[in-house]
Amino acid sequence: MESFKRSSKVSFRAADDELVLLHLETGNYYTLNETGRHIWEYCSTPRSLNEIIEYMASAYTLPLSQVQSDIVPYVQFLYQENLFEKKY
Repeated sequence: MESFKRSSKVSFRAADDELVLLHLETGNYYTLNETGRHIWEYCSTPRSLNEIIEYMASAYTLPLSQVQSDIVPYVQFLYQENLFEKKY
């Protein structure tokens, strides 16, 4: 099963409720809001997309379907920007 994990090529620092990421190879900066920070912190170890969705639905007391429509594109973005790595 495919899982996602934070990339080891990313440095990060907390700034209030946000998280600032620096991709060490590209030099690109990213700011994650509170929701993004929750996902980032949860994925310190490999997590499947379903685990991420279930975690966020529980954290925010929302229906899985609502969380899925928001989280799937967000995780895909993090992966496309090389902020997340896939683990198999």
